[in-house]
Amino acid sequence: GISPRNAQSVDSNCIKIEHIVGDFPYPDPSKWTNAELGIPDK
Repeated sequence: GISPRNAQSVDSNCIKIEHIVGDFPYPDPSKWTNAELGIPDK
């Protein structure tokens, strides 16, 4: 069987992977200029 400790480890990995994958579509503001992000300069 699977011990609670192993189950907790699997859950943590799933959450971590899901979080990383979910971040891909969003550009890093520190690596993009306002023009590249489509934000007009004021």
